[in-house]
Amino acid sequence: MSRILRVKALAGLFTRPAPKRRADAGHFERLGGEAHRALARQAARESLVLLKNEHGTLPLSRARTFW
Repeated sequence: MSRILRVKALAGLFTRPAPKRRADAGHFERLGGEAHRALARQAARESLVLLKNEHGTLPLSRARTFW
């Protein structure tokens, strides 16, 4: 637990104001805006992973160890 808290402290998570107290809090009109949707589409494109089962590996067997 202390390692997690240390990393959060180093990242500044305890020094920033709570989300409801930030400057852009409550601006819900931004959530459905074109810029927000474009950013969401870009994130989805960049995080997409396709799995090809060319060698019959999938589904993985529970009985086998892979590491």
